[in-house]
Amino acid sequence: MQRSLSRRELLKYIGIGSAATVLAACQPKVVEVERVVEKEVERVVEQTVVVKEAVEVEKEVTRVVEVDRQPEAPVAPADREPVDIVVHTNLGYQWWGWIEKAWEENVDGFRDKYPHINMVGEPVAGWTADYFPKIFSLVASNTLGDIVWFPPRMRNHISWGVLYNIVVDHMPFVEAENYDLGQFFPGVVASSTFQGRLYWMPFRNEGTQPVIGYHIPLAEELGMPEPHDDFTFDELIEWAKIGTQGDVWGYAMRGRGFNAWAAELKQFGVEVIDDEGVTAFPGNSVENMKKAMRYSWDLSYTHEVAPKPEHGSTSELWFAQRVVAISMNVGNMTAWPIQANVDQSDVGFFYPPVENKGDRRRSNLNEHVHGVTRSSKHPEDAWTWLKWHSSKEFNVGGILSGMVGAVGRPDVFADPRVQEAMPHYAKLAAIMPDIEPDWFALNYRGAELETESNVVMEQVMLGDLTIDQAAPLLAEECQLILDRPPA
Repeated sequence: MQRSLSRRELLKYIGIGSAATVLAACQPKVVEVERVVEKEVERVVEQTVVVKEAVEVEKEVTRVVEVDRQPEAPVAPADREPVDIVVHTNLGYQWWGWIEKAWEENVDGFRDKYPHINMVGEPVAGWTADYFPKIFSLVASNTLGDIVWFPPRMRNHISWGVLYNIVVDHMPFVEAENYDLGQFFPGVVASSTFQGRLYWMPFRNEGTQPVIGYHIPLAEELGMPEPHDDFTFDELIEWAKIGTQGDVWGYAMRGRGFNAWAAELKQFGVEVIDDEGVTAFPGNSVENMKKAMRYSWDLSYTHEVAPKPEHGSTSELWFAQRVVAISMNVGNMTAWPIQANVDQSDVGFFYPPVENKGDRRRSNLNEHVHGVTRSSKHPEDAWTWLKWHSSKEFNVGGILSGMVGAVGRPDVFADPRVQEAMPHYAKLAAIMPDIEPDWFALNYRGAELETESNVVMEQVMLGDLTIDQAAPLLAEECQLILDRPPA
């Protein structure tokens, strides 16, 4: 979180400190304050000020600036020309679906506070293979709007601020009004910050596969004891063995790409990239990766508590109650009981295991973000819209609607409405204060690293690569990717 600006720093920031210094050399007389205050505060000065001493001038200037800087005071409609804020985002209900609904329902009275702002949606169907080319074509034709969306992988969203100059540094907005970034969990802010510049604002922030969800009645029927949050990997296996009966498996992992598997990898001591973002699998990470791969292999082939690849989708098997427990993301926690046609109360949740009792629980941030574009014709109004989309009420409404997961705000998780409607969010609330940003690839090729992880792990699970072959190969391939020019 950025510190508050001092009074002198604020004067310097808006460019009036030097004027105050000039006045200090003047004899006491009537001075028009409009000579001191820049154009943005001229409208609030309606009379001259009798200056007795230079210090009184500085005090008055500071007072006027502070009054004018109140961030939440809407400007009278008659004083503002209508503006269109064009939003480029994903078409899905979790993105444009809730944004459009929140706009129509005037969540938190935003349209009443800022009647001059009109939101214009330009959502894109499909995923990044469709969305990214569309945005780059708009950039090339100089027709990009005011707000863009990004679903980061290994913080590759930073490239749109540093490399491609698509989004602005939002820190000047933050500093201009002393906007409180402490509204968000530290890891959420850190993930979108690079070299002191904040390039994105949060829209949805959660752990990557932060819980394991299980069918409570099915577990009871199979004689499985209630699982607990401090399972070790070995204890989870023993628990899953009890529930592996007939055509039912006790536990299944869902996804072994770096993003989906991040919490477990970190628990085993795997660091995919070093802190500088340039070296793959630093330190003992290759040997630790072998332990993680062995664990994944053993679930299916040694202990046989998890389905093998030929058994089909682990998600579909969970819906059919042929898998008792499966790793889940936040959206799954709400949506999957509905898809499985079971009551929410019949699905329980516990944390992924740790390697040893007492180990610090590791985590990894999964997120979606939006940012103000450099091409925005109305950047201040776009920032106003962006603050709304990252606000408490916007996100509480999204959760209660069932359309989106939680943004990375403590007050959202603590809200009584959320706690009543989504009691399982208590699991997330406990880990979010220490949520870790994703690994950072300095050349922004995080999506390629994710793909490579999936390819190698698929070969392991199919028996095409041994674990001793796969771990160093994965490290070597990831290093080749990190050595490429920025994406």
